[in-house]
Parts: sequence; C-alpha cells; structure tokens
Amino acid sequence: MLFILCCALAIFGPLAAAFTNPLADLLGREQTASGEFLPPDEAFSPPHIEIETHNSFAIRWRVADGYYLYQDRFRFKLAQSRGIKLGHPEIPRGMDKDLGDGFGPMAVLQGNVAVTLPIIFRDDDVARRTPEDGEQGKSSDSSPTGATPERITTLEITVGYQGCAEAGFCYPPITKNLRVEFPLARHHQ
Repeated sequence: MLFILCCALAIFGPLAAAFTNPLADLLGREQTASGEFLPPDEAFSPPHIEIETHNSFAIRWRVADGYYLYQDRFRFKLAQSRGIKLGHPEIPRGMDKDLGDGFGPMAVLQGNVAVTLPIIFRDDDVARRTPEDGEQGKSSDSSPTGATPERITTLEITVGYQGCAEAGFCYPPITKNLRVEFPLARHHQ
C-alpha cells in the first residue's frame, strides 16, 4: 500500500505543480516576478474622493506598474438621487492597447487615474410629479426636499471598474461604495 502511495505521489506531484499557476490565476491572483499577481486593491488602489468645486468631485486611483484599468468599464451610481443626479463622467482619454484577443485595440488607463463627476442639482422631484405619476403634485415652495448645494453635505456613490495585468490576467469587475463629504465652507459661499 505504501508503495502505491509513493508511486502516485511521484507521478502526480509534478502534475500538481504544473497546475498551481493556472489555479492561482483562476482564484484572482496575478503573476509577478515573485510568481503571483497583486490583490485587486494593490493593483488598483481603492478609489478616493477629492472635492473639486461645489458641484463636482474627482475619484482617483493609483494603478500599479504593469496593470491598467479599462476606460469603458467605469460605472457610477448614486445611492440616493432625490433632487440631484450625476452628470456625464469626465474620463481621461485612454491609451489604445492591442490585447491580442482578436477584438482590436481597447482604451486603457495607467498610473494616476482621475475621473471627474459633475453634480447636477434639480428641482424637487416630488414637485414635478403629476397625479398621472401616481402621486399628488406639490409646489416646490411647500416641500423641504429640493436639492441645493447648501442642502447636500454627503453623497453615497457606488463605483464600478475593471482592470487587468499586462501579463494577461484580468480581474473580475470591482465595486466599491464611497461616501463623498462636502466641506462646511461650501455652505457659506
């Protein structure tokens, strides 16, 4: 019995080693000089917020050397949208990269990446609804929910993005929930 076990280890041991790296790829690790890919939050630093103006903010990433983010895979969604919405994101022009997958070049971003998101303040959504919308219309003067820069102090936003390693490994889409905090000085402008 011991002889059979030793033979099995001698035969299947090298095969197991040959499958170690592909298994690591499937489990979300990328290959580096040390033999592994970076975890997602090291390859693409968790996004952080920087307030730019009273009605815009930037979301910034630091992309590790040898990695990139897809320009067309960013997604942004407000958790609450009453009286505000996000404008069209200002995403920097990416570098065209042929990924060798037969789909042609894709725009990718490397290094320091910043996406600016404008905030659009709308009249009170409730005031604009009509009885056909299923709610009684209200005047904006009678409702305290209209959004103005002075009334918005924080926003909750869901950010989605996806990136790859130049070595050929792509991470699954990443989603982060972020909180945008506006400074108090904004309310006295």
